[in-house]
Amino acid sequence: MPCIDCSGAFAQRSEVPLAWVAAGDRVAPAPLLAAPADAALVWLPLLRALAPLGAPAHVRGTILEGASASGRAGIDALSRGSLALFSSQEDEDETAGPPLAFDCRPNSGAAEGGRRAREASLAAVLARVITPCPEVSARWIQVPAFVGQVSALTISFERAVDPAEAALLLGKAPGLELWSADDEGPNLRAVAGRDVAVAGRPERDAASPDALFVWAAGDLLRLAAVNAAALAAAWLAARSAH
Repeated sequence: MPCIDCSGAFAQRSEVPLAWVAAGDRVAPAPLLAAPADAALVWLPLLRALAPLGAPAHVRGTILEGASASGRAGIDALSRGSLALFSSQEDEDETAGPPLAFDCRPNSGAAEGGRRAREASLAAVLARVITPCPEVSARWIQVPAFVGQVSALTISFERAVDPAEAALLLGKAPGLELWSADDEGPNLRAVAGRDVAVAGRPERDAASPDALFVWAAGDLLRLAAVNAAALAAAWLAARSAH
């Protein structure tokens, strides 16, 4: 029976195949498969789509993430804390960690080794799919939303790129949808329950003519589940072929 790791624990291990169905790569019938997790679920389809523009030199992201980043416990903590504040009561669960309701706070992922470790993990997963891999700089901020993750991305290239050309590439990319509802960018409510990541229209970055600014968002729980289900089907098909 195959095992598909959706936690990201094995995603950096070179001996474990990293499987991302939207990439279109063949899925090996290995007993253990690693799947992308965290911001890689949103960043990968976007960066892969922009590959025809040239290799990006650097990707800098500020990532706003909902309570689902902590799983069911995070969602329950936000719900409980919100009800307690509306009722002018104290949240009696002192083991739930920092309060999530009506607050924004840096989320370093201290339990996993801090922000640097989380940043290095994201870079390592991107490097397994994108060659050459850009340098990665990321910051996570916890926001009082239940699900989803929004990234404010600045992608630097070695030459000036056309935002209109980038938008055409994003609009045709598998696993990605181009946001067209307004001039801003995708929001967490709009991407909740969606099977794809959503990218805003690229803009030229005001501080650098060789960089694009893009909003990108996705429901990570949904994206991870969709990828895992597709991997299971592809695994069975690959095994039957053998």
